[in-house]
Amino acid sequence: LYEVGIHIADVSYFVYPNSPLDKRAADRTTSVYLVQKVIPMLPPILSQHLCSLVPNEDRLAFSILLTVKENGEIINEWFGRSVIRSRCRLTYDEAWSIIQTTQSNPTIEDKSRLLEFLPKPEAPFTFQDLQNCLSSLHLIATNLRSHRIENGAISFDKLELNFSFPKPLPVMEKHTNECSTTLWPQGFSVKVRNPAHHLIEEWMIVANQSVARFLFGNFIKRLKGVQPFEITVDTGNNNQKWLGATLRNHSKPDRNRFSQLVISKTLCS
Repeated sequence: LYEVGIHIADVSYFVYPNSPLDKRAADRTTSVYLVQKVIPMLPPILSQHLCSLVPNEDRLAFSILLTVKENGEIINEWFGRSVIRSRCRLTYDEAWSIIQTTQSNPTIEDKSRLLEFLPKPEAPFTFQDLQNCLSSLHLIATNLRSHRIENGAISFDKLELNFSFPKPLPVMEKHTNECSTTLWPQGFSVKVRNPAHHLIEEWMIVANQSVARFLFGNFIKRLKGVQPFEITVDTGNNNQKWLGATLRNHSKPDRNRFSQLVISKTLCS
């Protein structure tokens, strides 16, 4: 059995509901990723520091701890707030390079050369620990992906572009007559994906599925006597029924617009 932890920063510890910061973040909705910079939803002190799971620093998080078999079967789930400490930060290419060392049996010289260019995990953990963890995660993720594809999963793989930029070019601001700098794309290339991308994707899917099951189960328990509706699906030989739950987190329907819909339906009948 393996224990896998999936973590996300606990932003709610720093951003209180309906606070000015919360309202500002709601207006922005999301961080905007441009080709040359990021416009963050939250101030940099949060997005880049306190709410960033940087290595070798204790950070507040929401965590899912999963006990799983090698074939991807989940035996146990735990959800809760936590304090985590990342021991090493890797890029996709770095992670895949480490995984490959477990598959190709490199020489001591090749392994030493690789270690020169890779970030070192915080003590007492070693490169071997990092290698073992990534190898296990990759093995289970590969099995999870195979099961999903066999069950008819839809692939959303698409081309992504990387842009290259020359030195900043001076640009005159229309209203201030001051000179600022901007970056114009000089060229582009297709972003190359490797199996490390699939590794992260599979574990994110597992996390989303686990949270969905947890929320659905607790939603049913909290209905306090209200009978949840049933969804009937015609499967050919017999009908199957599942419990359904409607969760709304947006505003209530506008009565006037709803009336227009009723009138339109009446006219079309």
